[in-house]
Amino acid sequence: MVLDNWKVYMAKIDGFSTLVRINMTAKEQGWANEFPLCVVLTLQVLAKEENGFPTEAELARLETIEQAILPVIDKHGKLAVSLLSQEGTQDLIMFTDKPTELSSAVDKKLISLDIPEAEFQLGSPDGDDQWAWYDFVYPKD
Repeated sequence: MVLDNWKVYMAKIDGFSTLVRINMTAKEQGWANEFPLCVVLTLQVLAKEENGFPTEAELARLETIEQAILPVIDKHGKLAVSLLSQEGTQDLIMFTDKPTELSSAVDKKLISLDIPEAEFQLGSPDGDDQWAWYDFVYPKD
């Protein structure tokens, strides 16, 4: 799902073509102060085209999962970036002030959707600048 303040573009990340969706106004809206910590949900792409991107049916499955967890994310933080890689993963980059609560809530929701634990990974990036991924994929032009 793309809202008005989101931009969608293609980029190379770690050598793989990646579809980037980014909320262009997240920092302007003060999210970096309100939600300083990052949680990343990585979903495995189960059915790929020859180019590495998901099949149409798999894209619909990923969209259904994202829509189902958005209310959980919004309760504990904000979704600022989505990266769909040719490598076979989709990363949802979320920001919060309570990463343990957000991770736990997302984990519970995914399990309730019968998503096997082998098909997703939740974690937080190392380092002091939790907004580094946002800044990295923010369009420069």
